[in-house]
Amino acid sequence: MKTLFSPFILLLVLLLAGSETALGQCTYTSKPAGGNFSNPDTWQVEGAGCPTNSIPASIDVINIVSAVILDINFTVSGTPNGKESGVMIISKTDQSVGSLKEVPEIPRTLTIDRGTLDIKGVGALNTSQPQLDVSQLNVNHTQVGQFIAKMRIGSNSTVKISCLMLGNQGGIDLAQNAHLIVGGNIDVQTGNGSINGTALSSLDPADVHIVGEFTGVNGGTRNVFSGNLTWCMEGVSKPCVGTGPVQDPPTGGNPFCRPLPVTLIRFAAQARPSGVKLDWATATELNNDYFEVQRSPDGRGFVPIGRVAGMGTTSTGATYSFTDTAPLAGPGYYRLRQTDHDGSTAFSAVVTVAGRQQLEAIVYPNPGTTTITMPASAGKTIDYRIYTATGRTVLAGHMAGGTSFDVQQIPAGLYLIELITDGQRHVQRFVRN
Repeated sequence: MKTLFSPFILLLVLLLAGSETALGQCTYTSKPAGGNFSNPDTWQVEGAGCPTNSIPASIDVINIVSAVILDINFTVSGTPNGKESGVMIISKTDQSVGSLKEVPEIPRTLTIDRGTLDIKGVGALNTSQPQLDVSQLNVNHTQVGQFIAKMRIGSNSTVKISCLMLGNQGGIDLAQNAHLIVGGNIDVQTGNGSINGTALSSLDPADVHIVGEFTGVNGGTRNVFSGNLTWCMEGVSKPCVGTGPVQDPPTGGNPFCRPLPVTLIRFAAQARPSGVKLDWATATELNNDYFEVQRSPDGRGFVPIGRVAGMGTTSTGATYSFTDTAPLAGPGYYRLRQTDHDGSTAFSAVVTVAGRQQLEAIVYPNPGTTTITMPASAGKTIDYRIYTATGRTVLAGHMAGGTSFDVQQIPAGLYLIELITDGQRHVQRFVRN
């Protein structure tokens, strides 16, 4: 009896162990319209016993195939023994492209801790690619052989991160021509972190561009980069939350960083009588398709109001301008949404203007023997006409903004002055004594 019972118990244990991966795991797929990560309406849920009106948990399978906004901090996790692992996949379908991005200026953290993050690449350049764009990415416990977890960036995909934290055995694989852009520091927290290029051919290596510095464990940066990739480090001091002291980078980096997609060096807005004029400039551009100008009345909800074509690729930069000819009556908030040829996007900082400047002359004294000064903010020639209440013109001409003239030659009385420039018209009254 003992001989028969022991194999049975052993078989039962093996079956239970093999099914552990599926226990408690649900599959969440983002709906075509996308939405906030924390909104149950964003997700289609599958799996026996899985709640239909819910959001993903750390241990679930998460398929992002549309535009999802990371509005909460989130961890993709797994069990310490590697038997069960959360999975996040960002990919594209025939109808939509998956992306996971935070709201601009609201930083979020995505953590991969014994879980899997897989950003699927597509075969061709200059097409819409799955995207990840977050302020902080933590990658922990992903060593091959012990845990099934791994972060993978597929061919031709671009990942943008402000701060990258590599925890114990944290690792990232980049396929051919994949791009990892770190806008701040790479912090190796406990050593043995790795960033590996997996392409078989050296013709299209992966690329890592670090704007910041290496921080963390002394000596832990030595073996971070491996495989078929190129990398460079600008060394600009951009501290990240929780980073350690600055460390020497490993040897073998490219001293000449390839340009970031678009380096915006100036963005300003000025209210004028003709509208709100926006000016911006770039230092470099790589595959820059266009800028979308967006406006908001409160700095939160933005809508597009225009588009300006980009320069494509240039190492010398370019200057741009756009005029909002129908600005809001009150304060206005503006930002740029820059889009590459492959569909990846980035937002500028937000600029604010108090409102459209009124096309109004300065009449002094009023009433009196009067001098009239054209509004300086107009910045160009202004046509004017002075007429009586019955409509009879007594004086007309054109002058540059900011210049003055007197009206002592016209008889005393009540007059109106009409100003016209750049499609805007304004009429005001004055009294000549």
